[in-house]
Amino acid sequence: MTNLLHLVVSLVEDPSVRQRFRDDPEGAVADIDDLSGEDVIAVVDVARIQVDPADAVVLTAAMNVRAGVDDSPRAVAIGTLLAIAEAAEG
Repeated sequence: MTNLLHLVVSLVEDPSVRQRFRDDPEGAVADIDDLSGEDVIAVVDVARIQVDPADAVVLTAAMNVRAGVDDSPRAVAIGTLLAIAEAAEG
């Protein structure tokens, strides 16, 4: 089972995890039921204290994702995680 906190921290710290996530974002979170953007934002708050302070700034990318009218909660969550992965790449 995917742990959302571990995934967020890994997206910040591990380039190989970022690449795997970008290759198959839906597959990376397939076993997380009822995933939403709010879930990701809640985890980001915890992740900020677990990553290197210099890297924590990339987590602000999660705050900048805006949902479209037709976006499902899951799509917003995946979009937020993708934004974190992209921000971590610099």
